Amino acid sequence: MSNLSNLKAFQQLVPNFGLNIVLNTVQNHIDDAVSDYLTPSIGKDLVKALETAMNDYRAIAIYDPLVSYSVGSKIRFENYVYRAETGFGTPPGNNWTRLKIFDLLADYVVPYVTYKGAARFFVFHGANVDQFGLHSNSGAEFTQVSDKTRAAMSGDMERKAAKALLEVRDFLTLESWTIDGVKYVDPTKTKPTAKPDFGITPIKPRWP
Repeated sequence: MSNLSNLKAFQQLVPNFGLNIVLNTVQNHIDDAVSDYLTPSIGKDLVKALETAMNDYRAIAIYDPLVSYSVGSKIRFENYVYRAETGFGTPPGNNWTRLKIFDLLADYVVPYVTYKGAARFFVFHGANVDQFGLHSNSGAEFTQVSDKTRAAMSGDMERKAAKALLEVRDFLTLESWTIDGVKYVDPTKTKPTAKPDFGITPIKPRWP
């Protein structure tokens, strides 16, 4: 299971996303967004690094000026993640390096996966996601969302996803596909290593 989005992201970014919807309902759409769309665009190695960064983020503490940090320590400061290059100083000074993989993750990748997952969610689950459905008001009685409205909602998410994916690739291009000293390969630029075999026997030339 991919961790590149979560319920909090859906609730913040997706209009009409009910608080009663559970993670299991959207997890397969998150996984599909990552495996079928994101990975072919940015590569398996970078996706793996992003998933590792997402796991790491939860364990990174907020900067405490009373703490003496050792070289290599990571802290969160004003919504960014920094690594200590020396044992002193206050971020974001010269003694700290801002880690760009977390910028890429939070600003572009999580929104992309969320929008793409939401587009699929609206198409495949529709008004019957759970006993409350996708409702158009917050009262006890509600009107289920029509197929036309769901199609419009899905289309809006697809457009936002397309924009977010362009921003992901623009970020990587500006960084020359090198994030925090690690060089990644653009999978859309690599050449095939073997000729396709379609099982067709070539026709022998008619002339010597």
